[in-house]
Amino acid sequence: RYSKFEIQTNRLTIDSVAQQLLLTTAEFHSTNIVKHRDDIEFPLPSGKPYRAVVYVMFSGGCDSFNMLTPYTCDNGLYDSYLDVRHVVALPRDRLLPISASNQVCSEFGVHPELTAVKDLYDDEDLLFFANTGVVSQPVNKDNYYALTKTQLFAHNHMQRETKRVDPYDTRSGTGILGRMSDILTRQGHNVASFSVDRFSVALVGQPGESDSPMIVDRNGVPQVHLDDTNEYLFGLHNSTEKDSGSFAETWSSSLIESLGINNLLLAKLEGINTQAEFPNTYLGDNLETVARLIATRESRGSDVDTFYVEIGGFDTHADVEEALNSRFSEVNGGFEAFAQEMKNINIWNNVTLIQASDFARTLNPNGGDGTDHAWGGNYMMMGGSVKGGKILGKYPDDITEDGPLTLGKGRMIPSTPWDAVFRGIASWVGIGEGDMLDVCPNIHNFNSSFLIDPNEMFGQVIIPPSPAPTETLPTGSPSVSPSDPPIPTKSPTTSPSTSPTKAIDPPSTSPTKSPSKNTSPTKSPSSNETNDPTPGPTSRPTDTPFCQDEEDYFFLGDTTKDCAWVLKKWERRCEKRDTRPGFDSLVLEHCRVSCGTCACANDNWLFQNEVGKDCEWVGKKSDRRCGKTGALDNCRASCDIPCCGDNPDFRYDEDPEKDCFWVAKKSERRCVKDGVDKQCLQACGKCDL
Repeated sequence: RYSKFEIQTNRLTIDSVAQQLLLTTAEFHSTNIVKHRDDIEFPLPSGKPYRAVVYVMFSGGCDSFNMLTPYTCDNGLYDSYLDVRHVVALPRDRLLPISASNQVCSEFGVHPELTAVKDLYDDEDLLFFANTGVVSQPVNKDNYYALTKTQLFAHNHMQRETKRVDPYDTRSGTGILGRMSDILTRQGHNVASFSVDRFSVALVGQPGESDSPMIVDRNGVPQVHLDDTNEYLFGLHNSTEKDSGSFAETWSSSLIESLGINNLLLAKLEGINTQAEFPNTYLGDNLETVARLIATRESRGSDVDTFYVEIGGFDTHADVEEALNSRFSEVNGGFEAFAQEMKNINIWNNVTLIQASDFARTLNPNGGDGTDHAWGGNYMMMGGSVKGGKILGKYPDDITEDGPLTLGKGRMIPSTPWDAVFRGIASWVGIGEGDMLDVCPNIHNFNSSFLIDPNEMFGQVIIPPSPAPTETLPTGSPSVSPSDPPIPTKSPTTSPSTSPTKAIDPPSTSPTKSPSKNTSPTKSPSSNETNDPTPGPTSRPTDTPFCQDEEDYFFLGDTTKDCAWVLKKWERRCEKRDTRPGFDSLVLEHCRVSCGTCACANDNWLFQNEVGKDCEWVGKKSDRRCGKTGALDNCRASCDIPCCGDNPDFRYDEDPEKDCFWVAKKSERRCVKDGVDKQCLQACGKCDL
C-alpha cells in the first residue's frame, strides 16, 4: 500500500506519512471492518423565519458607568456622579446626550467615543439595560454575600456565569445560547453555532441535543492542510460495521464530520465579501466574519444562528479613561459597520446583538486613576427588531455610599438579572414560556418586578405555533379542553362550534393597534375561481377589500425608512407626521397594514341565528360578546379587529392558477418569493384573521 507514495525531495517520507495517518485513527481500532461513509452536507432550509443572536463579551469587566452616565437629572444624580467618580468622571460637555423615560434622569450621557451607538439609539435600533448583572436571587446590602451563589468580583466566576446564566448548575456544563439551541432543535429548527477565535461555554448545549458549536478564526474558516495524507485519510475513517469498535466509530465519525463541515463552510464563504467597510481591528475582523457567515445562511440551510465574539482590554485597574477611549473607539467602528452590513443584505430585522461583560467597575477610583472589580453594570442590545431608544431596568437613583444598592467602593447590587435579558431574547427567537425554565433555570427566583416583558424589548416576537386542532365532528356539548385556547367568556356557549376555535395571543396589559403576525396563516378562499376546492365553508365574504402598505413610501424621503421600518416600532412611528411638501400626512395613512388601519366591516351574521343578535348587538357589549362563538370572525368592526386581505387580482408569474389561495397552501415556501408577501397579506400571515 505504501508503495503508492512517490518519494520526492522536500516531501514527507513514507514513514512520517504513515505515522500521521496512524495518529488520526482511534488507538487499537485501525483494523475495524469499515464501509464507505456518506458525504457531509448541510441540511435543506426548513422555511422557518431566520434569527441570529450575536453575543459580544467585553472581557475584563467594562467600566459601564462611564459608558452610560447621568446627564440631566432632577435629583442631582450627575453631581453625585462627579463627586463619587472624582478623577475618572466625564465632564458633561464631552458626553453624547440621549433622552430616556421612566428613569431617574430625563437624559443620560453616552461615552464620547460611541457616536455610532448614540445614532443607533436615536434611530430606535439600540437600547440599554441599566444596572444588570449576575444575580442568584433578590438580595440587599445585608444578605447579598450569604444568598449569592456565584463568587463575586472574580473574573473567571463572574464571566463564566454571565455566559451560563445557571448559578445553581441545574444544567451542568451548558451555556445560555446552547440551551436555546437545544430547544429550537427539538422544535425542528436548523440551528448552527459559531464561536470566533475561541471556545465559549455560552454556545454549549446538552450532549446530543443540538450540533456542537464550530470554532472559526477572526478571518473566517481556516483551511486544513492534509498534504499527502488526504488521499488515504478518508478511507481509513470509513464507517465501521455494527460489530466493530464503537469508540473508534465515534472518533472517526467526529473527525470526518468536522473536516467535511470545515471544507463545506470554506467553500460557502469563498467569494463572500461585505459591502460595508469594516475597520481593521480585532473586533472589526470578528464581526466581519460573523456578517459573512450570516450571508451564507440559506446555503447552509440554517434558520437560527448563534455567535460568540469576545474583545478584551477592559480590566482597567489603571488609566481607565485612556483605556476606554481606545476600547470604545474599536467597539464603535465594529458595531457601526456590522449594523450597516446587516442593513445592506436586508437581514437587520432578523439579527440581535447583545453585549455583556464580567461585571462593571467600582464607581470610586483607585490610586492609579483606574477602577476595580464591581458588580451591576450597564449593557447594550441592538438589532432591527429591537425596540430601541430607551433604557430598560432601573438606573440607580442613589450612587452614594448610603444608597440602598451601593456596596463598598461604589459597587452596585444589580437590580436586573441576566435572566430577564435572555428571557426576552429567547422569546424573540421563538421559545415559548413553557420552555423558559430550560433556558433560564433560575428565573423562578424572580418575580415580575425584576423581569422585563419581551414585548418591551422587541417589536417582532415570534409566537411558537400551537399544536394543530384535531378535525372531529361536533359533539353534543362543549369541549372541556379545546386544543387551542378560546377567548374567555362569562359563561360557556350553549352550543358547540362547528370548527376549531381560533387561537389568539394572551391579552396584553395595553391595547394594541397593530395586527399581530400569526406564524400560521389562515387559508381563506380567494374570490377568484381556482381548480382546487376550498378547505371548508367560511362565514366571511370572499370580497374582502384589498389593503396593503405603499411599497414606494419612505418616511421623509429616507429610503431606509419604509413601512417595514415603521412596523418595527409601530407604536411610535405610525403617529409620526411626514411634513414634506405634498405629503403633510400621518405615516399610518401610507403604511396601513403595518399600522393596523385597514378598513374593516361587519358581516351579515346572527349569533345562533337569533333575530336581533347581529353585529350591532355584539358591539353594544363588545367586551363580553366578542368572545362568543363566531363573533370575532363576523363582527370585526364591532370588535375593533384590524383587518386586511389578499389581492384578488394577484397571480404569481402571471400564472392564472397561482393566486393567493395557491400561496397559502405552502405559505412558508411561497411567501418568500419576490413580492408575494406584499400581495397575499392574509395568506402570508400578515393579517390577524
